[in-house]
Amino acid sequence: MKEIFEWNIKFIKLHGIYMDSPASLAGIQAWLNDPSIKLQDFVVPEGGYKSFNDFFTRQLKTSANARPISFPEDDSVVVASADSEINFIESDLTLTTSLQVKTRQINVKDLLNNSQFAPNFVGGTAISCVLMPNNYHRYHAPVNGEIVESAEVPGIYNGIKD
Repeated sequence: MKEIFEWNIKFIKLHGIYMDSPASLAGIQAWLNDPSIKLQDFVVPEGGYKSFNDFFTRQLKTSANARPISFPEDDSVVVASADSEINFIESDLTLTTSLQVKTRQINVKDLLNNSQFAPNFVGGTAISCVLMPNNYHRYHAPVNGEIVESAEVPGIYNGIKD
């Protein structure tokens, strides 16, 4: 099992290096031709995108006002944090609620890395959103608040299981 994990890590790193390279540009033409991308809303760098990841994390034009925040002064209104496709919505969470996170099952307590704040999510709702190449890959805060903790959760989360 350890060997498979190590192989996956190496593959992910190599794939990431490739997706940052000019060789990965061959993969974006179909997306550039896709009308759902609305390329006119995005900043296209002078000389074009340098890699697939450069395209994948493209910036919005401020003038496009393409992603307005509804009622920014009203904290009772929650908006989507990014363009995405909903993978699942799970309500009435417990610390042991099992969630499908990409290719693995993980409970709420483990997903939150055993955080002292995990109990605050009991009774709440989890939404899993998937970003695709035609989605805008920048996040906006859907509500006011303060980040009180941030941690990397160990594991491999590559791809969506059909």
